[in-house]
Amino acid sequence: MKDETVYHCKLSNGDEVFGQIEQTDLGLTIHQPMSLSDYGDEGGDAVGLYSYMPFSEEQSCTIHWEHVMSFNKVLPVVEEFFHLSRHFAERSIIKQLENIQFGNQQMKQYIEEDQLDSISTNQSSLLIH
Repeated sequence: MKDETVYHCKLSNGDEVFGQIEQTDLGLTIHQPMSLSDYGDEGGDAVGLYSYMPFSEEQSCTIHWEHVMSFNKVLPVVEEFFHLSRHFAERSIIKQLENIQFGNQQMKQYIEEDQLDSISTNQSSLLIH
């Protein structure tokens, strides 16, 4: 059964993931996972939470036990930050998917028109912004 409480999970590779958890035989299933990123001067003056697997159909992932170093409930202020960050991440992902779809359409058009040679020197025109 999924716990609705938000947890902070420290992984063996150094990643820090936040989300609602479910303990299974295989490992820790994290629902709506968000990863921690710190930025600023040395040590990070600010932190942000970003979708851990933004383009996955599933809104959860299972981390095998050997990769889970620890997990603990977060403070109420961090739980609120998690939920607000999820809201912003969802909106951002929608925009990113729209950009990816636009890039897909451009690439299909180039392929259909057999214009691949004309873009080989200017591949930046297909970059997704």
